[in-house]
Amino acid sequence: MAEMVKTEDKQGASSSPTGAAWVTAVLTLSLAIVGCDDPLPPPTPPTTQAATTMPISIDLMTAPRKAIPLDLLPFTLEVPESWKIVRHGDRPMTAVSMLEGPLPSGEECHIILGLRESVSADRLKIIFNRAEKDRATLEQNGGSLTIRDLGEARMIDRRQMLIASRPPLALPTDALPTTEPTTLPIEASIDWRIQLFVPAGIKYSQYELNLMDLRAGGFAKDEAFLRALLNTLKYADRPPPM
Repeated sequence: MAEMVKTEDKQGASSSPTGAAWVTAVLTLSLAIVGCDDPLPPPTPPTTQAATTMPISIDLMTAPRKAIPLDLLPFTLEVPESWKIVRHGDRPMTAVSMLEGPLPSGEECHIILGLRESVSADRLKIIFNRAEKDRATLEQNGGSLTIRDLGEARMIDRRQMLIASRPPLALPTDALPTTEPTTLPIEASIDWRIQLFVPAGIKYSQYELNLMDLRAGGFAKDEAFLRALLNTLKYADRPPPM
């Protein structure tokens, strides 16, 4: 009997460490499971360069300027360095010169630099008298008209809003039948033209700056920038290049 008791004692003593280890493992696993339910710390927001990047409107308003000759026109403008003269077309007589560059609204500006037919002194008086009569109507409809001298040259700065509906959509033949005409919403654009007249003997050479594709929706962001740019227009007093 004594031997049996001793054997049982040895077995109990030898099994105790194993039981303790098992309990420790269970507790550790329980703590791990409980820990999984704890909320994770919020992620650290990534650092971006947005805070240090200037909006395009501020960049353009304060960007370095350059005086650029307006191609065949004897005038110059002070524009941001990113602006440039681009000729569209290969033939000299049919090529179209444009002054192009970005606007604060994110749109691209295209200013056609046009050569127009020379006019006589009498015709010039008629043109300016008609412009004076149009001033009140333009201002009543949200437009503007400015007449001023640029050295020997004379200028008419005319701006008005144009509203036009887009043409109906061409629906495919398998489209659902409809009794109503399908049209797109009415859109508005800004027509901004500058006529320039330079004395040339008994006539006046005529030039034009035509600001193309100015959408009314983005014009509020671009108006101040464009006005400041056009106010730098100067007569270069030079013969146009051939």
